[in-house]
Amino acid sequence: MNKEIIIRYSEITLKGKNRMGFTNLLFSNIKRALKHKGLEASVKKGYDKIYIKPENNIDSYIEPLQKVVGISWFSIIEKVEMTKEALSESLNSFIKELNNEKTFRVSAKAVNKELFESSNLLTNFVANHILENTNLKVNLNNYDVDVTVHITAEKEILVYSKKHQGIIGLPAGSNGKGLSLLSGGIDSPVAAYKTITRGINVSFVTFLNNVTGNPEVISKIRKLAEKINSYNGKPQYLYLVNFTRIQKKITELENTSYRITLLRRYYFRFAELLAEKFGYDMFITGDSLGQVASQTIQSMEVISEVTNKIIVRPLISSSKNEIINEAIQINTLDSSNLPGSDMCAMFVPKKPIIFPTQEEVDSLESELKDMEETLQLVLEEDMRAIKLGENNE
Repeated sequence: MNKEIIIRYSEITLKGKNRMGFTNLLFSNIKRALKHKGLEASVKKGYDKIYIKPENNIDSYIEPLQKVVGISWFSIIEKVEMTKEALSESLNSFIKELNNEKTFRVSAKAVNKELFESSNLLTNFVANHILENTNLKVNLNNYDVDVTVHITAEKEILVYSKKHQGIIGLPAGSNGKGLSLLSGGIDSPVAAYKTITRGINVSFVTFLNNVTGNPEVISKIRKLAEKINSYNGKPQYLYLVNFTRIQKKITELENTSYRITLLRRYYFRFAELLAEKFGYDMFITGDSLGQVASQTIQSMEVISEVTNKIIVRPLISSSKNEIINEAIQINTLDSSNLPGSDMCAMFVPKKPIIFPTQEEVDSLESELKDMEETLQLVLEEDMRAIKLGENNE
C-alpha cells in the first residue's frame, strides 16, 4: 500500500475537443504551485484525473492544491493491490485513523470485475468489514465519514474518505492576462480573484500620491496583491504608480464635482499604456452598481469611454455583504481593513457628480494641458514594478 493524491477536474470535463489544452495548463499550474512551496512529487496525468505521488509529508500538499483553479476536489488515497487481503489491510489502516466518527456510508465502484463481479458486492465487502471491526453504524444520508473504494480499469484499488474542495473554474492563464485596478479596499481584491477563476492571470496596478504612497499603504497593497497572486497560474506583477502629476492638474479645475470621474478616466488611460507595453487583454475593477457615485451606470459609461479594452466588473450585481463574505473566504478582508486610505478616498469632493455627462467631461478635459506627455512621464519616472511571489524590497 502507498499513499498518493488523486485530483479530479471541474469545468475542464465539459471542454470537448479543447479539453487537452486546458488539462495541460492545469497540469503545469499544479506542478508550479508545488514547486513554489518546495514540494517534490511525481505528477501523472490521466484522462479525467491527475495523480500526485509525493516525496514530502503528504499533508503539506493540501494547502497549495487548494489554491489551484480548475480542481473540483482532491483526496489522499491509498493504492491497494488487487487482492481482498490487501483491501482488508487498507481498511484496517483506515479504521485506526478514526476518531469520534459514529456513522458511515460506503461509495464503491468496481470498473474491473475480476475481484468483485459488481459494485454492490464490493460495497457489501467494505461495509461488512467496517461493521465487524468498529462500532460505527451505517447512515446513508447523515454520515460522519464516506468510505470510497474504487477498482479502476487499470486493476488498482483506490481507498479514500475525505475530499478536499478545490476552486471550481478554468485554469489560470487559459483565457489570457488581465490588469486589476487594485484600490486597497474590500471589493477590488475579490473582483481580481473571481476573474482568475475564469482563466485569467491577473496583475495589479495601484495609483498613489505623495500622501498615500507611504510605507503603511504600500505594505497593505502588497499584502493584498500577494494573497490574490497565490491563485494565479504563475507569478504576476504589482505596479505602484505615483499619480501626483495627474492629480495636481485635475485639482486646478474649478468644477470639483467631476474630480473622481476625471481621475478614474486617467486611471484607465494609464492602464492602456501598461496593456500596450506588457500585453494585458482586459482591465478588472471592483465596481458594484450604485455603491458609490463613480459606480452609477452613467458614471461607468463615461469612465469606460476612454478605453477600447474590455473592463470586467465581476461584482457588478453583488451586495456589500456578499462581497465581504467572499473576502472572508479568500482571506483578504483583514488586509483590506488595515489602516491606509487609497488615492480616490482622499480625492472625493463633498458633492461628487452622480450622473456625469460626456459633454461636460470633454469640456473639462479640454482645459487640461499636456496630459498625454504627463502620462508618459508617469510611466517612465513614477512607476515601480514588483514581481509578486518574490522577496522584493
